[in-house]
Parts: sequence; C-alpha cells; structure tokens
Amino acid sequence: MEKSRCLRAARVLSALLLIAALGAVLALLLFAFPQVQFDRKREAFGSLIPLAALGLVAALLGAWGGGRAADCELRGRRLRAPVLAAGCAALFCVQAFLWYHAYFIAGWDLVSILKSAYAIAGGDELIDNYYLSMYPNNALLTLVFGLLMRAFRAVTGGARLDRCVFMLILVQCALNAAACYLTARVAQKGFSSDRAGLAAFIGYAAFTGISPWMIVPYSDSMALIVPVGILRLYQLGAEEKRRWVWPCIGLLTFAGWSLKPQAVIVTIAVLLQEGARSVSERRLRGYLAKAVCVIAVAAVGIGPATDAILEASPIELREGRSVGALHYVMMGLNPESNGVYRDEDMILTASAPDPASRRAAQWEKIGERVSVMDAGDWAGHLAKKALSNFADAPVIWSAGGVTCWQAIEDKDSVVSPFLKGLLGVENGTMFSPLFTYFECVWLALLLLALAGCLAACRLIGAGREADWLFDAMLAVFGFMLFQMIFEAGNRYFMIYTPFVVLLAVGGLRAMGRAAGRRRRA
Repeated sequence: MEKSRCLRAARVLSALLLIAALGAVLALLLFAFPQVQFDRKREAFGSLIPLAALGLVAALLGAWGGGRAADCELRGRRLRAPVLAAGCAALFCVQAFLWYHAYFIAGWDLVSILKSAYAIAGGDELIDNYYLSMYPNNALLTLVFGLLMRAFRAVTGGARLDRCVFMLILVQCALNAAACYLTARVAQKGFSSDRAGLAAFIGYAAFTGISPWMIVPYSDSMALIVPVGILRLYQLGAEEKRRWVWPCIGLLTFAGWSLKPQAVIVTIAVLLQEGARSVSERRLRGYLAKAVCVIAVAAVGIGPATDAILEASPIELREGRSVGALHYVMMGLNPESNGVYRDEDMILTASAPDPASRRAAQWEKIGERVSVMDAGDWAGHLAKKALSNFADAPVIWSAGGVTCWQAIEDKDSVVSPFLKGLLGVENGTMFSPLFTYFECVWLALLLLALAGCLAACRLIGAGREADWLFDAMLAVFGFMLFQMIFEAGNRYFMIYTPFVVLLAVGGLRAMGRAAGRRRRA
C-alpha cells in the first residue's frame, strides 16, 4: 500500500510538472508575445489572445455540434475500425489532391538528401557524402528514399527527380493518415468512447493531417507515426498482455531513432512508467524481461544492423565528421538567435579538423555562453527560446518560411496558383489566412491539453488514471524539456502533436462532464 502511495505521488508530481510547463508556455504566448522580441517572431500579430479565444470557441462549438451529430449517427452502433480507416483513406486522398497541385522541392538540407537518394536510385546526381557525414542520422533516411525512388523509377521507366519527390510525398501522406488512425484508436480505446475517437480523428485531421510540412519529405514528417505507434502498442500490451508488443516497440524505437532521435522519448516514458508500476506491484522480473527486449531490439537495430546496412550501401560516411549532440546544445544556448539555427555555430562545428577539437570548441563556446549569463539573462533566454519553439504552430512554416529550391509547373490555371500562393511558394502570401487558421487550432489545442492534464491529475490523485494517458503526458513533458535544452524550432514538436490532440480530447471530455454536472444541479 505504501509503495502504491509513493507511485501515485510520483505520478502526481510528474503531472504537475507538465501542467506547470504548459501553463508557463501559454502564459508567454498569451501575455508576453506582444512585448518580447525573439527570433522569427511573426510581427503581423500584435497579440495571440484573440486567436486563442477564436480557436477555443470554435473547438467548443465544434465539439458540441459534433457530439450531437455523433449521437444521432452512432445511436445503437459502434465506431468500427473500418469506418475510421475509411475516414483516414479520405484524408489521404485530400492530401494527395492538395499536394499534387502545389508541391515543390524545398531547399536547405533536403536538397542534399534528395539528390543523394536520386543518385542511389540510378539518377544523374551525386551522393553528398560530406553532408551525410556531418548528419549521419539522415543517412538511413536517404537510403530509404533512394530505394523507394529506385522502385518507382523501375515501374515508371526512369522518372525524373521531381516525380520521385512527389512519390515520396505520397508515402509521407500515407504515413500521416495511418498516424491519424492510430491517434483515433488510442482515444477510442483509452477513453472507452466512440465520441472521443471521433474527436481525436477530427482534431488530428484538421491540424496535423493537413500540415503543409507533408509537402516536404523529411524526417519530421516521416517519423510522425512512430511516437503514436509506440503508444498504441503499449496500450495493446496493457489491454491484453500481448508479448509481441515489446519487440515491436523496440523495432519502432529503432526506426524513430534512425529518422528523428527525439521520437524515442515516448519509449523512455513507457519504460519509466512501466518500471515504476512494476516496482510498486513487486513484479520486477517481468518488467526486466520487457525492458531488456525493447532495449536489445532497438540497440541491435541502431548499432550493428544500421552499420551493416550502411556498409553495404553506396553511402560512404567520412569518419569523425558528425556534428555531434553537443552542437545542438551549443546552438540551443545561442543568445543572438534564441536557440534557433545560426550559421556562425555551424561554421564553428564544421571548421574543426577532428572530433576531439570539435568537442573542445563546442564545450568552450558552451562555457562562454553560460558564464556570461546571470539569473535574469537565463530567464530571458529561456522565455525567448520557449516563444521560438511554441509561438508558431509546429505543423506550419515558421516566420522565416521555407525555401523553394525547384518550383514545379502549375497543374492547372486555378487550383495550383491558389494553393502555391496560400503556401508561400514562389513569393506567395500564406501568412494571413492559412497561418491564422493553424495558429487558432494550435492555441486551442494547448489550452484544451492543459485542461486535459488538470483532469488527468485529479484522476491520478484518486488512483483512476490510465497508464497510456500518463505516458502521453510524460512524453510531452520530456519533449518540451528536450526542446528547451537543444536547438529550438517549431517543426520539431510536430511528431508529438498527436499526443497534444489526445490530451485535448481529455480536456474536452472533462469540460463536457463539468458542464453536464452543472446542468443537473
């Protein structure tokens, strides 16, 4: 009993930490945004309060209307998996239509990855071993892209690079639709409510599902399915004690690490939560077997398997050229850019002749930046960094936009020009209508997620919380902490937006129940 109380106290503390973090971020967004200058601030908005109010009102009205419609449609019937799958298939078709008419080839790192992948596929480009040696986490992604392009070119008789890119966009959209399905199923099963599943589907589809980042085939979007996939696997394992779940979590952890290392934060949350419960219930042996299974499968994939795959591939990484994790910590401490990417930091890292001198230079710069900051400087830096991370919705470009390396011809005279203008392609203007929409939804989701965390905290205190929901909360808190330590950037949070949607659904349910109690009173 005493151990159970300790476990509950630890969970309450963890929940309170996330509540404090979300509350601090929302306070900065709603009250500090107009006064504080930070990197890539969207100056067009004097205040985010009207957008938050508009988004929250729209969400509450939509939830009320959607709930009434769901009661009529689902009366006497269940929201079956095939129905959800059909909805996600429709989401994929919408994405395919939109991005076919508006797609382009983005610049920055993506150009090196796509050119290298096209070379692997037998095209006329060269593998950029210099770039891939600096960012070896993108090597496996490049190889996967190259193999997909090779298969596509074999079927089409030698497709050009731009058509291969659209094929990758379709793959990415399919993964996005699958993540939507998993998010809805987690909510449906976790809350034991078809209405919750429907709300999660709508919330995901209206936000992450139509994210403009789906037009850019890159690790942020390709890894989107990993965290929610791991959460759904854990939920399945908790429901029916399925042993095969744990090696599958290990495999997804390997895939997440290879695409976007931050994706494995949810694995850490799952193992921490499961370990704490196992200690409390005195079943440590079973937990150790699960943990060893997950870690062993992931470690084999990340280590020997990846090394063997890359060794057999055309990619030749230059030893000792990786920028390393310290590079991102150093950049995250940059006061000039509030932790956002800066060329000067990249030059410092790239100019080092060997790993030892690189780490020494990075540690020196980190020490220099830490030593000149007092308590006020730290508070200001963290506040500006939080605004750089969370002020813009993670599913849309930041205020700096996204560069267009190669434009694609319009598919027609109406839809393509309109969508390209909306997305900001080729000097189009999207920031007024499209960004306003995503920002309203983002702020509403954060507010509802905070309400969901408060409701979950009460359940934890009463000993009635669900393990999967606590894992989602722990993972979101861990990722927020990660973003405050390493390089800042709004798009990095995109892979955990399904978790924000799930917490927001919990907030909607709590608010609905509170309103129902007041009506009955």
